[in-house]
Amino acid sequence: MKRLTSLTSAAKRGNADAQCQLAAILATGSGMPRDDAQAFHWYRQAANRDHPEATYNLAMMYWNGEGTRRSEARAQKLLEKAAKLGSVDAHEYLAELKLRTQPAAPDKAALHLLHAIVAGSSRAAVLLADWLHGERITKDAVTEGLRLLAKSKKSRNPQRVRRPK
Repeated sequence: MKRLTSLTSAAKRGNADAQCQLAAILATGSGMPRDDAQAFHWYRQAANRDHPEATYNLAMMYWNGEGTRRSEARAQKLLEKAAKLGSVDAHEYLAELKLRTQPAAPDKAALHLLHAIVAGSSRAAVLLADWLHGERITKDAVTEGLRLLAKSKKSRNPQRVRRPK
């Protein structure tokens, strides 16, 4: 209980990590009653401070209509933002979403998977291997993606790497 009190206090002072942790507790009902509306509130506060995990979780709340009205459009925008902030989960989700909704252009999904793989996601590696096996993603796209990610790792600001169109 003392930890929850200090977490709530830190969240109210604007600590994005505390806001995200408090939202996760409220969203799952871990040690207290579940409260989707409050979870949504705290995830939104942390997402407004560019917290990657909170931004991803806020997107999922919009996607599922938990604590707010369901909005795929808002969820999609937040997923893109979370991916830019470095959320591995957002990259994985966007890759799967793009393969379902844009099957004619799977190379876009490959870049999201490559970002997740570089961040250490074994799940993304399995997904990429499956899609490569099915020849849905070209090897040239994977090679180019790896080149861009290597270049990105060397720069101080990986978001500034330009991607080919």
